[in-house]
Amino acid sequence: MIAHTTPLDKVTSIGPVVLSACPVAAAAVMLAIALAITGAPTPHVTAGNVAAIGVLGIIVTGFAYVLNYQIITSEGATVASTVTYLLLVVAIVLGVLVLGEHHRDRARGHRPGPSRCRPDTSPGETIYR
Repeated sequence: MIAHTTPLDKVTSIGPVVLSACPVAAAAVMLAIALAITGAPTPHVTAGNVAAIGVLGIIVTGFAYVLNYQIITSEGATVASTVTYLLLVVAIVLGVLVLGEHHRDRARGHRPGPSRCRPDTSPGETIYR
């Protein structure tokens, strides 16, 4: 008798670290190609910048990314997407309650105008530091 396999069986046979590393590696390759074509300016790199990227980008986000794929392999994509959507709600609620942010204007579709921008820039000006 032939064993029936589903796409989920193939996903669960691959570890969450490998599943999360593949899209990141593909994005890195595409970014390298885009930077080579566009010739974007080289950023000013300091030890603080490298430390922030290391802590936030690699450790915190990488850990959350692996956990997300582990949820996908164990509970399914529906549960994982529910967790993703709940994070946005929790972030907005905590921003209002803890940080005192106001979201009334954004809820109505208003965007901040030039009067709410940084005072040392003009509208449409790009800042490179």
